[in-house]
Amino acid sequence: MEPTLVEKKDQDLAFKVDVFKGLRSIPKSISSKYFYDDEGSLIFQEITQMKEYYPTRLEMEVFEQRKYDIVRCMASSEVDVVELGAGDGHKTKVLLEQMNEQDIKVNFYPIDISEKALDELLKNVSSGEKLKVHPVVGEYMSGLAKVCEMSKKPKFVLFLGSNIGNFGPGERVSFLNSLQKNLNVGDMILIGFDLKKDVRKLVQAYDDPSGVTAKFNLNLLKRINRELGGHFDPDSFYHHAFYNPLKGAMESCLLSSKEQDVVVDEFGTSFHFEPYEAIHLEHSYKFTLNEIEDMAQKCGFRVNQHFQGTSGGYVNSLWEVRKGVTSLH
Repeated sequence: MEPTLVEKKDQDLAFKVDVFKGLRSIPKSISSKYFYDDEGSLIFQEITQMKEYYPTRLEMEVFEQRKYDIVRCMASSEVDVVELGAGDGHKTKVLLEQMNEQDIKVNFYPIDISEKALDELLKNVSSGEKLKVHPVVGEYMSGLAKVCEMSKKPKFVLFLGSNIGNFGPGERVSFLNSLQKNLNVGDMILIGFDLKKDVRKLVQAYDDPSGVTAKFNLNLLKRINRELGGHFDPDSFYHHAFYNPLKGAMESCLLSSKEQDVVVDEFGTSFHFEPYEAIHLEHSYKFTLNEIEDMAQKCGFRVNQHFQGTSGGYVNSLWEVRKGVTSLH
């Protein structure tokens, strides 16, 4: 099935504007959402296979061990499953197969900014008698809005992979408020949260010895070169990851190994870097169960249940849009 394209020109413009602002800002900063072009999405799939990168493994454990309990929470015999940032869909397939076993008809709307990622998903998940797959290429909210225009059926939204941790505190509230506004009372979301744990385990997951995470981050410079006519030399930057205990977050950045000026043709200007100056790229927040429950309440949701596997350290939290509740701003 051909994916539905959502505002491709708007996405390209947003990338251009955000890169310009980010390289002009002090300190320099570019959003981690721009990691995920087609090339970046493929590299991220490599990351999910690494032994050091535990979140994917722990979330898969939750699904394999608790899939029956998760699916039984659905109150409808037909549901729209909407996945934000679907990737290749290998984890979601576990839930979709369980829904089929429990005789639930599913309209699956995987949303991803990368059309190549959705092509990979369609190799793993295919339409059948009780499952119809409708891929949507786009960002989270524009894609969800498109799905809500297409169907008014009950929604079961998936936001997996601890991607919620990529939002800062204010961004999280804004994102969840927008999500709540797009959904109806009784609709549900399943969100993956990485829990706070030993810092040494965190650092290994975000700074692997084989350098795959470094390749993932440096691909952002290559994307600027490809799409905006940048002249970045990736070999003159290196990946740096660290845990910030005051934020409760892993952070990553690219450091310039020397003083340099980098021209970006699309902007007709250059950007100056001092030796060891950083481009901040990502923060990945970690959570406690109390923090998760407070977040849900503030944003107009009720926590239905937390699902964990036997290994612990990761939770998929099921929230329901509450009746008569307006999210807090």
